[in-house]
Parts: sequence; C-alpha cells; structure tokens
Amino acid sequence: MNGNTLVFFIVGFVVLGIYKLFELFAKRKERILMIEKLASLAENKEGNESRLKISLPFVANGDTDFGFWPLRISLLLIGIGAGFLLAFFIRFQYPDMSWDLISFANTAGILFFGGIGLLAAYFIEQRKRAQKEEKEKKS
Repeated sequence: MNGNTLVFFIVGFVVLGIYKLFELFAKRKERILMIEKLASLAENKEGNESRLKISLPFVANGDTDFGFWPLRISLLLIGIGAGFLLAFFIRFQYPDMSWDLISFANTAGILFFGGIGLLAAYFIEQRKRAQKEEKEKKS
C-alpha cells in the first residue's frame, strides 16, 4: 500500500470516527427522551393501555425496514470493483506511468464509481418508495 492510498484510509477512518462520535451523542439524547417519556407515561397510567404505545425508530407497524441495505452495499461494492477495473486498464494502457499517478487513478476510480453506485442505490430507493406510497394510496 503506497502513501496516497494510506492517507485516503486514514482520513476516512478519522471522518468515520467523528461521525460515530456525533451519532453516539444523538442516540444518547434519544434514549434519555424515551426514558423520560416512559417515566411520564408510567406516572399518568390510569388503566389506559393505549397510552403506553411507543414508537421505535426502526420499527414501523411491527415490521422492520432494512430492505435497502443489501442494495446499497452491493452497488457500492460493484462501484469499487469498477474503480479497480478502470485502474487496472489504465495501468496496462500506460505501462510507463509513475506509481503516484497509478495510486491516484486507483483512489479516484474507487471513489468515483463507489459514489455512482451509492447514487444509483438512492434513486432506486426513491423510486421503490414512491411506488409503495402510490400503492398504499390506491388501497
């Protein structure tokens, strides 16, 4: 692994760490609010069981909605593979290219095609959600 790719991974891990730190604080606030809501419901409980219904973030009407994660991951991996393939072809097209340009081609290809894969997943998800909403409106 050369220097440019290593820098890419280090920056990626730092950004991921900062994101996870903010996510940790946000989830902590959500948990505190949920505990406060449960405490207030328990205090005001007057035999009415319908007031104890709590909406959880990932559960809607009893079923979980994790259906698009395999699509996102698969399209991201397809994009990364296309980036590696592009860098492979560039390497053999220009055999006298310096290693700095080769590592740049690898990194740029991976990021570009990975981003295109995630963008494609986003548009597919939007179309499926629109179809689902349209189907729910009809029934």
